[in-house]
Amino acid sequence: MLGSLTLFTMQNETLILVLGITYIAISSGGSMFHCYTKYTHIAQLMALFIPYSILCFYHGGSMVIIGIGALAYLLISIYTSSLLHSYLRRSSELSLIKNKRLSKIVQFKEVLNRKQNDLHIQVIKQKQLESELIHLYDNLEANNKIVLAKKQETLAILDLIYNTINEVVVKTNEQGKLVKVNNNFYQTFEIHTNEQLEHFVKQFHSLIPKNHPLHRYFPYTAYSAKTDFFLDTANGKHYDIHLKILNNKENLWIISDKTREMLESDQSNYFLNYDELTHLPNRHHFYTILREAIEESKRANSLLAIVFIDIDQFKLINDSLGHEYGNDLLKHFAKLLTSSIRKQDYLARLGGDEFICLIKGLTYKTDVEPLIESIKAAFSQDIILGTYHIKVNASLGVSFYPCDSEKESELISFADIAMYQAKQYTLEPFKRYNPSMLLDAHKIHSLGEEFKNAFNHDLLYLTYQPIFSLKTKKIEKVEVLLRWREGVNPAVFIPLADQLGLINQINLWVLDKACKARIELNKVIKKPIKFCINLNVKEIETDQSKINFINLLSYTGCKGSWLEFELSEQSLVDVENSSILISTAQQQGIAISIDNFGNGISSLSLLKSIQFHTLKLDRQFIQHSSSEEKELNLLHSLINLARQLQSEICITGIETSEQYQLAIQESCHYLQGFYLSKPLDFATLVERLQKETVNKKPDFMQ
Repeated sequence: MLGSLTLFTMQNETLILVLGITYIAISSGGSMFHCYTKYTHIAQLMALFIPYSILCFYHGGSMVIIGIGALAYLLISIYTSSLLHSYLRRSSELSLIKNKRLSKIVQFKEVLNRKQNDLHIQVIKQKQLESELIHLYDNLEANNKIVLAKKQETLAILDLIYNTINEVVVKTNEQGKLVKVNNNFYQTFEIHTNEQLEHFVKQFHSLIPKNHPLHRYFPYTAYSAKTDFFLDTANGKHYDIHLKILNNKENLWIISDKTREMLESDQSNYFLNYDELTHLPNRHHFYTILREAIEESKRANSLLAIVFIDIDQFKLINDSLGHEYGNDLLKHFAKLLTSSIRKQDYLARLGGDEFICLIKGLTYKTDVEPLIESIKAAFSQDIILGTYHIKVNASLGVSFYPCDSEKESELISFADIAMYQAKQYTLEPFKRYNPSMLLDAHKIHSLGEEFKNAFNHDLLYLTYQPIFSLKTKKIEKVEVLLRWREGVNPAVFIPLADQLGLINQINLWVLDKACKARIELNKVIKKPIKFCINLNVKEIETDQSKINFINLLSYTGCKGSWLEFELSEQSLVDVENSSILISTAQQQGIAISIDNFGNGISSLSLLKSIQFHTLKLDRQFIQHSSSEEKELNLLHSLINLARQLQSEICITGIETSEQYQLAIQESCHYLQGFYLSKPLDFATLVERLQKETVNKKPDFMQ
């Protein structure tokens, strides 16, 4: 096809020229297209322009010049193509180098950025670490301060303990010299001067027996495994000593003074068997003594007597005067009893106001009677406690081994039952046990229930015992007495009422009934008869009791001038409450008398401090005065005392004509007793008073 094209071009110059221009255009385009393929481009140029140049040379004429131009163009094109290719290659290499450098720069920047980021992170971490370190330092410093404060506090506490513990603490060095001692060291060893302190080791060492291991060690370092010692010193002291060897070869000696502890231990062992207050054998020890005595009595074929002793009205004395006086009374009473028994007999305190005596070596039961009389005589005398003169009475019950029982517990129980019988049912303060008493003890509980029922169903009643004026020989006062059913003494049911917690209710009941009876009497007889009512200070010691007391008088409408309250001598010892009671009563116009005077606590200063109208002498004085000169002298003294106190005098317990004549001779104000009149019911009292308005003399003088 190229041959055909050449033949064709040869015939037409214009066409050849156009063809040359087309070649140039193609070669230029090829040059641009093949700039990156040098040899391919040259081959293409040569394939185009060499034939074309030959064609032009062949054609001749002006076409030769065009052929030369084509060859020149070919050479120039090859050269420029080579230059262009070299340039492009160089440019490509430079671009590649540039790209590599740029890539390295980018990589470097990335590395640099990473490093910067890492550095920034490290800076942040460093700052955080610095902040944490500062915080830790602050905390550490604060903790150090706390630890230091705690340490100082601990040291202060340890120092306080060190100086306040009961033990002596001594620190010595290897040479045996004192390094440190605590405060108790000075107190225990009575160290007051430096000179005494310097000589302590030598002096203490001299107290240690030479055969004692501590003699070798104290106060130097001990190389023995034994570090605990008990020491009895030459001066009678007892010490527990503990040695601790410290790391710095100093010795820590802890010395405990056991002298007092051993004495207290001995004392504690003593009080296991003896009463702490009276130093008499206690209940526990008495049982041991009784068991041994029973064995001894079996061998000797003899009798034993167990005497149970109980102080009458001790609770009243204890409550009125206080426990301190009560304890003093028990100690004095124990001494009196101890002095009244034989050396071979035993006295013990069971507790409270209960004592028990073991009498040994009896042949007959009657052998105990003189010993009982000796005991009774012991408490017949007054016990003086401060300004108080206390007349102490006691009740005694006796049981016998082996007659009543061979068991120690039963013997004590039976003696207790006999004592209770003596206290409750008779004026005789001594009773022997008999089996019927055991039944009576069971009856007491039943009696208590019966009494409670009687009170709740209004089965109690009042009687009225006239009190006569010695001057007019007529009734001027009436003592109001509480009664239950026949055969039951008030000495039995009044304590029962107290035990049942009914005593306050009963006293208000008595006051209410007495006030109403006095109002009824006033409707019949217009005489200033006083109704005398027994009253205990403790009954109205509370504010509520005072309110009940005042309200009762207002409720009944009874005039205070119609009443007189009889207060026991013992109850007056409670000065505060007795003063309140007396003041409250006197505000209502009620008179005050002291009942059973001389049978309790006598204190002149006490009597002077209380406003009262009448002293009623205890019945024992008039009953014994006719036969005993001592009692008669005592009666004179009491009457003179009453006159000095400017009070009226009433002699009670007049039961015979002889006693009546004696009372008249004493020139008292009032007389009372069965000889003059027994207690009367209300109707009989009214009838008796009505007769007095007609007769000039009372019945007992007719």
